[in-house]
Amino acid sequence: MPIEFSFPHIPLGFMQTCASEVMAGSLITYVRGAQLRGLLFQPNSTGSGLISGVHTNFFVNNKDPLRALA
Repeated sequence: MPIEFSFPHIPLGFMQTCASEVMAGSLITYVRGAQLRGLLFQPNSTGSGLISGVHTNFFVNNKDPLRALA
């Protein structure tokens, strides 16, 4: 059963207006070049139900951290 979260006090309008500029000013290359995703930034997007996210093209290999925890 999925857990549903509600964030009633997050100013989504501020995020929608400022996220692009904040990320463009990042010193981290993959953050600076990330693509904003989700209904907040792409109102015509369909499918995933994502509200606010980014696509960084930053690959994370989860095998190494899992091996370290073993």
